[in-house]
Amino acid sequence: NGIFRLVETNADGSAGMNDSNALERAVLMSDCYRHFQTRPRLRSCEMVRPLARMLLKYLRNPAGTIGILDVPGVLTAAEFVAVKEALEKSGGSAEIVTPKDLRYRHGLYAGGRRIDLVYRRLVTADALKIWDGLTALIEAYRKHQIVMVGSFRSEVLHNKAILALLHDRRFLSGLARSDRKMIARHVPESHILSQES
Repeated sequence: NGIFRLVETNADGSAGMNDSNALERAVLMSDCYRHFQTRPRLRSCEMVRPLARMLLKYLRNPAGTIGILDVPGVLTAAEFVAVKEALEKSGGSAEIVTPKDLRYRHGLYAGGRRIDLVYRRLVTADALKIWDGLTALIEAYRKHQIVMVGSFRSEVLHNKAILALLHDRRFLSGLARSDRKMIARHVPESHILSQES
């Protein structure tokens, strides 16, 4: 009835690839989508195959193995299988690994295979809980013996809390005037709430 509603499903990133694909199939069948699909700028973007191509692009050794890393029993495990299958269909080699599978011997290994690129699905909060069990991964990372997609350095940008940080005066004071103007115009004011807020 002319009312615009925005729904954030949090299934737009790699953490929700399979969920995103299922939601997309449902949306593709909706009357609303059929109305908009006649416009040339609207298109669907499947994520698994492009992700596999990107991972292979950053693999230094084309014959190397990609390790898809997370803890056992996570709800997104089906996505790891989909990424592994897409990598293998593209001619790559991949293993789904846990921190306990990893060994360091002048390189990172899992099950006797050298891991050249780690696709880190292990979220930082979980990594911090088992930090002592990540010795092999950290050693290979520090010695630049692996490429890590989802490095620990990217955590700030990955977290939605950055939206609040972009409006924090302490942060803004270090930015150029043009950057502050762009943030004011395009980034809605956001806040980090606690239980007490």
